[in-house]
Amino acid sequence: MNLKETIDQNFTSHGRLERRPFLIFCISYWLFCIFPLYFFWPTGYFYSFLPDVSVPAALEIPLGFLRLLLIFAYVIFWVMFTIFIVFQIVRRLHDMNKTGWLWPLAFLTLYFSGIPVPVGLFFLIVLAVTDGTKGPNKYGDDPSGRTPASSGPLGIEPFPSDEAAGSAERNDEAKDESS
Repeated sequence: MNLKETIDQNFTSHGRLERRPFLIFCISYWLFCIFPLYFFWPTGYFYSFLPDVSVPAALEIPLGFLRLLLIFAYVIFWVMFTIFIVFQIVRRLHDMNKTGWLWPLAFLTLYFSGIPVPVGLFFLIVLAVTDGTKGPNKYGDDPSGRTPASSGPLGIEPFPSDEAAGSAERNDEAKDESS
């Protein structure tokens, strides 16, 4: 698969997405976009361990420009990755046969009495653990290839339905009567 096919497949809101790739995308988003904000923001955890070192005047402007350049590159990366994760959230919602317009819930944080409640994190966890619709739905075919009749591995239902159990009993009774 070349780069164009990869971009066409992942930067789209059409189709469905299974749980495993969604979980991988979410973990990578947290590692590359959210986690660095916590550690490398000037008021963050990482800066509390740095010693207060004075920089010579000759290096002050280049370091300031370099820092600004790195922040700009990170913002561009963060925006692109956020757009990418929105597409993945929409595709995961489609797999669950829900509208893609629920994606803003993933970024929602509510404050109750000054305490932040990460509603979006709970929403992402629900998306990651909830199974998608078996078989095709209005957003496309099942990405795992399951059909509505196949519940277990190898397409075998773990428990027979009541109708199938009743027909099996009728077949056993018919065999007994014919003998």
